[in-house]
Amino acid sequence: HPTVDKKIGTDITTGAAANEATIGDKVPFVIASKVPQMQGYTKYFFVLKDSMTAGLTYNKDVAIKIGATTLAADAYDVTYDDTANTMTIRMTDTGLAEINEATTVYTDSVKRGYSDCTMRITYAATLTADAQMGDTDNPNEVVLTWKRTSQNSYDTLKDDARVFTYGLELTKLFSDGKGDFSKVQFTMQNKTDGYYVKAKLDEATGVYYVTDHVADKKDATRFVPTVKDGKGKILIKGLEDDEYTVTEIKTADGYTLLKKGIAVVISRKDASTSATVDGKQAAMLADNGSANALVALSVVNT
Repeated sequence: HPTVDKKIGTDITTGAAANEATIGDKVPFVIASKVPQMQGYTKYFFVLKDSMTAGLTYNKDVAIKIGATTLAADAYDVTYDDTANTMTIRMTDTGLAEINEATTVYTDSVKRGYSDCTMRITYAATLTADAQMGDTDNPNEVVLTWKRTSQNSYDTLKDDARVFTYGLELTKLFSDGKGDFSKVQFTMQNKTDGYYVKAKLDEATGVYYVTDHVADKKDATRFVPTVKDGKGKILIKGLEDDEYTVTEIKTADGYTLLKKGIAVVISRKDASTSATVDGKQAAMLADNGSANALVALSVVNT
């Protein structure tokens, strides 16, 4: 019997890439399916249907290998339903013939074709602003439907992979309550990989959505607080689980700028997420019904 296994990353054995992502990231997926033993059979039916959550969109870049052999484009058809956010892969007659009749895999064996070999399907999807945050994941399911010619019914196998993303809610305060929030600017840098966070402000909601990672500080977004109930708020959504440095680079005249950056660490372990700010445990706020979605911190200028 075949198997089906879906992981985030390009290595089906290790699942090399983490399952946390920043909005705008191209998340690599790999699906492995073991080809059943083909001896005594003339046909192998293979249809794979992949479903993505609303927070991910297909990059439409499927590639398939069996062992070290890359299948030609005419060996399979890939169709997308952009409304349902699904992808369907069907082996063509050319592909089925290659699977069933390949003669270079085994010598002096009763096995035929690619029996017991692993078919590896790779593709990517981009995380979008529709992604769920915090402990609520963004699930992606694959269903393999298959049969041999000797069977009257079809068998199905399922597997899934899950992506997580997070955010930051920074409350900006002035000690006397009189400062001009529009004069304040922060930058955010990923300490692990060295990139700066670039984001786009949704004027209607006051939320910054991450759009890119940039190497040069001059290209980083300057996060400016929006005013709510006499407080300045910076809300950033779409961060991967990692370590960041939040730096205040400008403040209102007459107030003292923070002397050093703030270390923010987002960590996911088992089924829940936690965070620290400058090494101390930090509160995490819910977002859209998802727990532990936003790291909360306050910055006061005197």
